[in-house]
Amino acid sequence: MLVHKLRSIRIAACVGLCLAVCAGAVASPQHGGFQIGARRTGKSVYEGTPDGFVSWQLSTGNYVQSSPAVGGDGTVYVGSYNGSLYAVSPSGSVEWAYGTGGTVSSSPAIGDDGTIYVGSHDLYMHAINPDGTTKWKFATIVSPGIPPSAIYSSPAITLDGDIVFTTEVGSVYSLKADTGELNWAYRMAGSTYSSPAVADDGRVYVGCSNGQLYAFGADGSVDWTYATPGPIYSAPTIGEDGTIYVTSFDGSLHALNPDGTRDWVYYAWGITSSSVAIGSDGALYFGSGDGFMHAVKSDGTKKWTYNVNQPVSSSVLLDADDVLYFGSHNGDFYSLTSDGALNWQLDLGLQVKSSAALGASGTIYVGAGNDLISIGPAPAVPEPSTLAGLGFMCAAYGIGWKRRRRN
Repeated sequence: MLVHKLRSIRIAACVGLCLAVCAGAVASPQHGGFQIGARRTGKSVYEGTPDGFVSWQLSTGNYVQSSPAVGGDGTVYVGSYNGSLYAVSPSGSVEWAYGTGGTVSSSPAIGDDGTIYVGSHDLYMHAINPDGTTKWKFATIVSPGIPPSAIYSSPAITLDGDIVFTTEVGSVYSLKADTGELNWAYRMAGSTYSSPAVADDGRVYVGCSNGQLYAFGADGSVDWTYATPGPIYSAPTIGEDGTIYVTSFDGSLHALNPDGTRDWVYYAWGITSSSVAIGSDGALYFGSGDGFMHAVKSDGTKKWTYNVNQPVSSSVLLDADDVLYFGSHNGDFYSLTSDGALNWQLDLGLQVKSSAALGASGTIYVGAGNDLISIGPAPAVPEPSTLAGLGFMCAAYGIGWKRRRRN
């Protein structure tokens, strides 16, 4: 497969406009949000783009650490530090922006009915209708004995339709999705930025800054805790057999049995906040502050490492063929095979801390710097008969584009 590095100098908006007009919108089944669903496996059912080309780039005016989520109609939802959640069409136009009262670093989750759930530093969990109107808001201040706090984590949607999320002071909440009514709340012994993972049996797993992984029953009772050497900022990941995988800030990856006993530990060489993605063969993938992407076999032994020379704090997106997609602090976005070979590398020129999402068309969406970026294959060269019309459209809209390719 051709290995290349591309840099988009200006976005080919005129080409995208032509393709959108001619082809129409492509429907895309929804994803559950950060790391694709409540088990946080990072595994998509779609095939990703075979090469990397920036098809459009939308600035929010402030930092985008939120990971995008793709709705059933292909709409992309992403939060910004400017306090808004954006709904963006597959062609890159803003459909609406929903303002909260604080920074949105939380990644949105999408319910079966299209409701979007996202937390904010304004102390509220927001439920938003597909048209951008408020469905309900839950104030963390209402919980007895638990102080209000900003929401950094991304909500998980259980099989029963409940919403589970955490707040900065270490609180875990479960709400009814349709009304926002509180099911239960619990405060852990430390702060947390970890997003919860939910098993098929309803058990909830959350990491804490005190190094503990908490396992909650569906009723909010603590079943067990497991101690790691460092704070846990990542979201746990749950395998099909119920094994729980979680990274600790000291660089260790822990595999735990459903009863909380340790199966094995793998050590990276740097601080780690990246969550784990699980491949079709049970292989595990995560980035680290050591500048490597790590691939680990299901028995805890090393499969391979790939050096990007800068920290990787975002989590891996896996497509249907186990192709890896992720960004780095060096401003590049990567596609690797499941064997650790480079497919392509795209220079975005902006630090990437957001984890990517994948649409049914193979388009990848990721936050970088202040922007939401759409990555797809290079546009097809128009037939000679259409070049004149394309040039006219570009001239009319004042749009130009160029790309640089380096083998």
